[in-house]
Amino acid sequence: MSTGTCYGVPTVPSGSTFTAWDYVVFGLILAISAAIGLFYAFSGGKQKTTKEFLLADKSMSAVPVALSLFASFFSASTLLGTPAEVYMQGTMYWMCVWGAMATPIVGATLFGPFLHRLKVLSVFEYLEMRFMSKSVRLLGAFLFIIKMMLGMGIVMYGPATALTEVTGIPVWAAIVSIGVVCGFYTTIGGMKAVIWTDVFQTVVMISGLLAAIIQGCIETGGIENAWQTAEEGGRIEFFDFNPDPTVRHTFWTLVVGNFFAWLPPYSVDQQMIQRYSSTRNIKQATIALLINIPSIFVMITLCSLLGVIMFGYYAPMKCDPLKSGRVSDPNQLVPRFVMDIFDFAPGIPGLFVACLFSGALSSVSSMLNSLAAVVWEDIFKLSRCARNASDRTATITTKLLALGFSAVGIGMAFLFSFVGGTVLQMSLAFNGAAGAPMVGLFILGCFVPWSNWIGALAGGILGFAFPMWISIGAYPHGKGKA
Repeated sequence: MSTGTCYGVPTVPSGSTFTAWDYVVFGLILAISAAIGLFYAFSGGKQKTTKEFLLADKSMSAVPVALSLFASFFSASTLLGTPAEVYMQGTMYWMCVWGAMATPIVGATLFGPFLHRLKVLSVFEYLEMRFMSKSVRLLGAFLFIIKMMLGMGIVMYGPATALTEVTGIPVWAAIVSIGVVCGFYTTIGGMKAVIWTDVFQTVVMISGLLAAIIQGCIETGGIENAWQTAEEGGRIEFFDFNPDPTVRHTFWTLVVGNFFAWLPPYSVDQQMIQRYSSTRNIKQATIALLINIPSIFVMITLCSLLGVIMFGYYAPMKCDPLKSGRVSDPNQLVPRFVMDIFDFAPGIPGLFVACLFSGALSSVSSMLNSLAAVVWEDIFKLSRCARNASDRTATITTKLLALGFSAVGIGMAFLFSFVGGTVLQMSLAFNGAAGAPMVGLFILGCFVPWSNWIGALAGGILGFAFPMWISIGAYPHGKGKA
């Protein structure tokens, strides 16, 4: 694609394209999310017990829990990163769908029922039971906390760059708005608010994504034209069995690698276990996980299709938004595309940016709630004072922890603003570095009966240190950039 003038693209100045209707739509969706939190703060048991605040009183049915899991694990990183990755690198990335779809099956048939029978609030209690070691339990909790703090930073930063691209609002203001709204409704509304806002935000995410795909097809003359353009541009490829680990996308890295990358969220992740435990019974919990199998296929396919349509839109105009300087960051490709194709329709860009924010809100809210549970159960309760505390004290403490971690998430998002590459890259690299050894501890405990706490501790520490060193080391030298 040419790096010169973008012929045929609406000459709307970047950073000033939101209309009053866009702000109304965007603000309304944020307000509804906050209102759901207020509703659950003043209804039912009013979030006065840890059982209600952290486990929704074990009253949830399969469908809302399934949608909550779906929304939490498909954050703005997916909505921004997958189309950008396909646009720049091609459709080979779509192959990851097969590895990702296998993980809910593992969770529903193996880890979920096993951990549900233990009736633990924190999943890391199992590690202490199995290895008879508080050190291993603390290591698991530490890995989870690191993973969640990194994850919050990444999913807050992604939509912040999108909002900045289309409104001119500073990145810092967008980051703070996500943290404040999320911290507010999670702290006052508890797990019920988290789950039902996730349901609402799932509808918003799918609506925004479908709107972009449908209008993109209209602008390109149909999906067939977009596909043909992408094929001529070398973007259509699905089967590459190259064993070279330095190749960006191959069958092995995408199918096998992504299976292990997606395994933590659907197997031993505290977020999953809390939702699993919030259902009325184990049957409802299992159904919730299995519903995620087709959901994963649909979401990754739609996001990949959007990337193909974006290429089919810009390539005939000989206009790459990155090379032409219309955007400065790969994370801004999708919002830039939306502004270009919806320049005639006030309110739709607002819906799409709200779609990205919904992805961030749903992910961060579940992270805040699960972080509060883990810190209280695995760290604070090491002290006799916390173990003897009343349930009211425990509930207040976990609420304050959720609020405090929202501030930590804001800080981490500012940190990631200095890191290169797409949010998808960052998410896979850093979450994988912390998530893989965490899953490894559970696999070791479940399937290697002769293993002991020394091996678990040593393996967990080394399994975290080396991948994290590699992930962090790649970015300062520019290797993290796409």
